[in-house]
Amino acid sequence: MMPADSHVHSEWSWDALMGSMTATCAKAAALGLPAIAFTEHVDFTPFRAGELKDTYPQFVGDDGILRAPEFDAEGYLDAVAEPYALYSEQAPEQVLGDYLAEIPRMMAGSSRFDVCTHIDYPLRTWPRHARPFDPGGHEDEFRLALRAVADGGRAVEVSARIPLDPLILRWWIAEGGARG
Repeated sequence: MMPADSHVHSEWSWDALMGSMTATCAKAAALGLPAIAFTEHVDFTPFRAGELKDTYPQFVGDDGILRAPEFDAEGYLDAVAEPYALYSEQAPEQVLGDYLAEIPRMMAGSSRFDVCTHIDYPLRTWPRHARPFDPGGHEDEFRLALRAVADGGRAVEVSARIPLDPLILRWWIAEGGARG
């Protein structure tokens, strides 16, 4: 059986405006996926409500914009730092190393997801002033993270828009990851 896809965006995310929740569900069913999870970018940014206007009227203003309720978990933003915000305080290699070290802990701490997304997330905002990213310089860290994902029977998301370095994909297979 195919694994669930736990990282899908619909037309209500800024990065998937041409998406369609209905069409995505139909395609997932046609492919035989057991489940999909929509992870929309509506937590801190207002978006057009579309079909959600009738379902969540308490979050939609007169202008038709969906605004999520204010998030009030104390310390959340201090605990969850975007890599680009850390680059001014730490070397890029340290940011990447810390990020990859968190993946095995995350895999061990929960069995509630089937796909590890954005294993290369810090690379998306790699600083221009830093040395160019060399995956070989982080082989052990990537392999440890990839092994933890594979040992948990999970999949690694591979984006067609921002593909993983081929070397990282080879490590995924070498560490026991399934070919999709």
